[in-house]
Amino acid sequence: MAALLDDALGVHLANLAIALDPDVVAAGGGMTRVAGRILPQLRGILERAVPFPPVVVTARFTETAPLTGAMIPALDAAGRRQSSAASL
Repeated sequence: MAALLDDALGVHLANLAIALDPDVVAAGGGMTRVAGRILPQLRGILERAVPFPPVVVTARFTETAPLTGAMIPALDAAGRRQSSAASL
């Protein structure tokens, strides 16, 4: 089952990489707990399927990125956001 999920994720990631052509893909949140197992497989799938594969890395802000990403538009809407997201 885990291999099937890894392959499915890899196929979707490869399709996105072909369509969007990012330089880097950062895995964060819960994926960081299994990064040692899943990232090498994702890298392999991308190298085989994508003409110019992106670099796959573990996100710097592994647990707080989703919350920060959700807060930015809310703060913008409230007119309270400072000039830099780093102040969050």
